[in-house]
Amino acid sequence: MNNQQRGELNSEQTLDKVRKELAAAQEEILNLQSINQSKTDYVTTVNHELRTPLTSIIGYIDLLQDFTLDNKDKEFHKYLEVMDRNASILLDLVESILFLTELDSREIMADTVVIDLVELCEKCVTSQLLAINTANINVSGNYDLEQTFSVLGKKPLLMQVFTNLISNAVKFSSENSKIDVSFSRYKNADQQKIVRVEVRDRGIGIPAQDLPLLFSRFFRASNARRSEIPGSGLGLAIVKRIVELHQGKIFAESTIGQGTTMIVELPFAISALEELVMGKREDVLARAINSIANCQVSELVDITHDVGGAIGFYTFLLESDALINFSRWLKANPNADQDEIMAKKEALLVMLNQTLERIKRGADF
Repeated sequence: MNNQQRGELNSEQTLDKVRKELAAAQEEILNLQSINQSKTDYVTTVNHELRTPLTSIIGYIDLLQDFTLDNKDKEFHKYLEVMDRNASILLDLVESILFLTELDSREIMADTVVIDLVELCEKCVTSQLLAINTANINVSGNYDLEQTFSVLGKKPLLMQVFTNLISNAVKFSSENSKIDVSFSRYKNADQQKIVRVEVRDRGIGIPAQDLPLLFSRFFRASNARRSEIPGSGLGLAIVKRIVELHQGKIFAESTIGQGTTMIVELPFAISALEELVMGKREDVLARAINSIANCQVSELVDITHDVGGAIGFYTFLLESDALINFSRWLKANPNADQDEIMAKKEALLVMLNQTLERIKRGADF
């Protein structure tokens, strides 16, 4: 056997070995997938079987609590309240485990849509109004009206994320305090457009040593446990998993006694129509500036009114209002001094040019 034949034989033997290793690896993967599916099916079955009797128990406790409460029944009702509270905690735990299992499904992120996070968070705040009003907490939203804060995702899942974060902010805040929900946009190191949402409270805060474990399953901050604030320790684990499914990330910043800021970052997304509009913003604004800069004083009323309406469609809301207000002022002051008119016109042009420069620099992100 010559060297060429030996080389071909060795290559064939190596290839055959690789084939066997790949076949063994594939079989191992299939076995692991089968085991994982069996585990998922088991967890789902157990949780369904637990949820049914728990729901029934809570229902009967509610019936017992409806009985007339007189002096001799006070202790009886105190025990019922303990039973009801613990049964509800257990039911919440069961449903959270079940939901975490469902989040591992490949179909969970099918049929995503473009979602306005500002609108979604406003609905989440509304769902917590009873607790917010009871504690007299002021919740404020902070964002640039000229920017959109939309992402691609599943609305029910993202509703759960921000409902949980806002609910936690309320739960861990003292009465008469404040919660800020802030929205911003930026480009990361990979030039990916990101929407950032911060939920900041002025509550008890989280110990520094607990922050790295905050999103782990069944973990609860030490001061929350000491204060006996109820919770399963699964809420933030669910939130983290949902955010990751949306290709985002979540983290927390906190100082004991000063409060906590939960930060969610998700990839920015817009609809096809919005993308078309956004692509024309620079050109539309440049033409608007040119029209105003080169028109006669007698034309200013009509041009500023028309241009103001046009650029408003392209989300230049502040600039649009300024132009329309100028047009109204001109109508209301037909005999205004020419120098005053030109000064106001120049001030508007400065504002419009500053906005145009910001767009050119990409500062909108």
